[in-house]
Amino acid sequence: MDKQTQETLERVMQRILAKLVDGNCKKCGKKIKYIPNESDELCEVCSEKEKELKMRLARIDYIIPLGYKEMTFDNFKLENRNVKNLDMALEAAKRFVIDNTGVYLWGQAGQGKTHLLIAALRECILQGKCVKLLRYSTELKNYKEQGLRKEDFFKEYSTCDYLFIDDFGSVGTKDDAIDILYGILQRRIENGKGKKVFITANMPIMQIGDDRVKSRISGMCIGYKCHHSSDTDTERYTNIIELKGDDIRLTGRV
Repeated sequence: MDKQTQETLERVMQRILAKLVDGNCKKCGKKIKYIPNESDELCEVCSEKEKELKMRLARIDYIIPLGYKEMTFDNFKLENRNVKNLDMALEAAKRFVIDNTGVYLWGQAGQGKTHLLIAALRECILQGKCVKLLRYSTELKNYKEQGLRKEDFFKEYSTCDYLFIDDFGSVGTKDDAIDILYGILQRRIENGKGKKVFITANMPIMQIGDDRVKSRISGMCIGYKCHHSSDTDTERYTNIIELKGDDIRLTGRV
């Protein structure tokens, strides 16, 4: 660095230092120096956390479709809802974010399946997890129209930590739809990510028609709860849940 450049940098630093004032981080209260109206009143740690949060919120905007952005656990209503197993589905969706057990929610339209899937997806993004959303009917149509290889499709959805598959079954159980789902699930098992899948569908697993797919979905949805902090005192449960009741879009109880 030549002398002139060094002197210029020193003058810039002096001007910056002259603007600094004492204060406290508005997040944690730690004593800091900052420039009023030019920098956030945040310490270095809180500033990095703020940047990370903004990045995660940007990912939510990118990944979650516009019409689904307001779907959260906080605004998912249980009261005045005539839907069987809704509380179980909510618990399973929340548990999915923190443990290693898959979820399969099925039932007719308007039961709240997609809302719970999107709410869990949002929480995973906010926690910094690697996620993918597969809107089955839409992406399957795009895959066919674009002439993609099945292997490319498998690769796209087999490496993320948490996979969310919405509306499986809306395209029926044709060979292509089943083969693609099997390929994705199998590769996730091979990658050690087999259970971290959240699926919504309009049919029970037994109607899928392919024993390989039924077996893999059933296996990923079985979990064990520990009681009294003992590894030996466990309870087996399954996250294959039917939602059955009034269509919330028709009743207005969204």
